[in-house]
Amino acid sequence: MRIVVPHHSLTKPLLANAVQACSDLGVSLRELSADDCERYLADSLADAALLSPLQYSRISDYTECTIIPATCVALSGFTNAMGIFLSDTVAHIRSIGADNPDDFVTIMGSIILRERYEAAGTTIHKLSKDGAPDSEDVKPDAIIRIPETEYAVAQLDVSEEFTDMAESPLPILLWVVRHEVAHRTTHDALLAMADATTELHVAEAGVNGKDYEPRTGTVLYRWSDEVEGGLDAAVNLLFYHQALTVLPELRILTPDM
Repeated sequence: MRIVVPHHSLTKPLLANAVQACSDLGVSLRELSADDCERYLADSLADAALLSPLQYSRISDYTECTIIPATCVALSGFTNAMGIFLSDTVAHIRSIGADNPDDFVTIMGSIILRERYEAAGTTIHKLSKDGAPDSEDVKPDAIIRIPETEYAVAQLDVSEEFTDMAESPLPILLWVVRHEVAHRTTHDALLAMADATTELHVAEAGVNGKDYEPRTGTVLYRWSDEVEGGLDAAVNLLFYHQALTVLPELRILTPDM
């Protein structure tokens, strides 16, 4: 089996035992860009990949693939994984900037701004390396990006906002496999690659003042009914806000497969 995974700061527990497990099981593992992971699975260059819900939805439209409910990365509550930084003078959000406008969590951030904060802008403008918009005509009222340090806390946290809105965690990475390897052996192999970490607790750093309680949350590393509920909510939001042209079927491995 050929497995590809993206470069991502939160995947370490999922791959902690990957070297030994891959050696024992005769599996190959490559780390690629997120875009290449999607392309490799779609083009049959890989059998399994860690993909975002947006990527799964795109390729499931033309490729027979299945989600393996083993390990995953899902965000519940405040995690500081992706923040929404608001302009000090903003009264109404009319323009949005981001380092990576095509990123799934970034797109969810823009959807949250429209759903919860009546943002008028639908286009996400790409920021240059110095943090300014590529176009001089655009001055973002909101910027969606990964906080540079744990102390660079945004006014809004994407996972916290999603959890409040959907009453479910936000899955950001799922194991997706081609139909040829959609069976329990693959499920067990992916579990064998992970360590025993099932969740990581996160607390807001650098908070001053007696009357303010730091925001908290959890990064989840195991599949659950709650994660599946969050996936369903996320995919429906993507479709409703036209980030997807087709509402995908969520094909998830079951015990009898």
